[in-house]
Amino acid sequence: MSEQLNHWEIRGEVSKALVDDLLKIENALEQSDDQTIRRNYVRALFAYYEFTLSNLRESVANIIQLKFQQGNNLILADIIPLLDNSHNLTDKGTVRLEPNKISFINLIRYTIGKYCKEIGLEENFFGDTGWDFFKKSVQVRHKITHPKWDIGIDINDSQLEFCIKGKEWWNNSLASIREFRINNPFAWEN
Repeated sequence: MSEQLNHWEIRGEVSKALVDDLLKIENALEQSDDQTIRRNYVRALFAYYEFTLSNLRESVANIIQLKFQQGNNLILADIIPLLDNSHNLTDKGTVRLEPNKISFINLIRYTIGKYCKEIGLEENFFGDTGWDFFKKSVQVRHKITHPKWDIGIDINDSQLEFCIKGKEWWNNSLASIREFRINNPFAWEN
């Protein structure tokens, strides 16, 4: 009989698999730098970002919910961007769920900014060149996930550098948030 994994165990396994994928591809890139490996690096990198962002969005929503349970106001507009789906009304007056179509960059900026605000971390992660590199790395991802015949899908050295520097920004930003949470575990209660 197999044991049922809980929500966080499953997320932990997925996270580990995505990190392992990324590390293996980074090692392959160091061994043999070719276009297939570069594209796989970008794909793995953004799979990792998407998953981590999903976890961050859920964490922010949980903090907002906990604050509401403690008597703070609940502002639905703060939660709606964090949801996987947006809501629309049909001509029959019923609610229809549709995929949330907030741009990746805007969703990252909102989620990290909202998370920091909710826990009381006063740090601007978006005012340095790392954020600019990250935004440029998103353009590289778009290039290979939405290919155009006149642009091609090859990733040049500077585009690869955008991805590497963007990852540094991502990791440093999340490490700062994680460190603040460890040192201030109940900061969100203020």
